[in-house]
Amino acid sequence: MAENAIVNAQTLFDLLASLNARMEELAAAGEWDEVASVLVKRNAMLRELDGADKSEALSAARNSTDFVTSLARKARAEIGEKLAQLQVGKEAADTYRANTA
Repeated sequence: MAENAIVNAQTLFDLLASLNARMEELAAAGEWDEVASVLVKRNAMLRELDGADKSEALSAARNSTDFVTSLARKARAEIGEKLAQLQVGKEAADTYRANTA
């Protein structure tokens, strides 16, 4: 029976590692809705672990989350830059229209 628990914990740990990797891949691809979905599943599975496995799994999850967060911050900065460029273009177009009317 204890062997079954070890196998189940290892399987769950492997699934968590797979979800972490999937979440990182999705974040790298900018698929933020899917990242959120995987995050919910992963966190639910984390709550099922206990003991030493939980500590290791939480550490891996924290590292994965930190990586995804860094990608999200980078994406947010890129979007901010693009919005700023669009605003400059809009202002230029507005100025042009005002001066040619």
